[in-house]
Amino acid sequence: IFEEKGVIELSAQGIAEEDAFEKSIEAGAMDFEADADNGVYRVYTVPAELNVVAQALSAGGLSVLSAEVTRTPQNTVQVTSEDVAKPLLKLLDAIESHDDVQNVYANFEMDEALLTRLEPA
Repeated sequence: IFEEKGVIELSAQGIAEEDAFEKSIEAGAMDFEADADNGVYRVYTVPAELNVVAQALSAGGLSVLSAEVTRTPQNTVQVTSEDVAKPLLKLLDAIESHDDVQNVYANFEMDEALLTRLEPA
């Protein structure tokens, strides 16, 4: 249910989205998305091409914030109920805190308002 992808985050400061998009495609990116809320552009690559694309973007004058191979869900499930969200978040926290776990990937989406209600006071 997960697809392995290379993900490169670029600083959006000082560069127009169209320019970043063009440089990303020229560097060999598969996909591109702007995250205006966080001030970054995300560039997606084939995992084997991650370093090549990141170096080309850096050489092209873009500020590379991070570059990593990750897994993205092919389908997501929307969690809307507190009865489901509480044990789900508790399970994820337990898994993430285990010493032998390096990364945790999930295929759910949860509304910010629900997350805020579940935060301890």
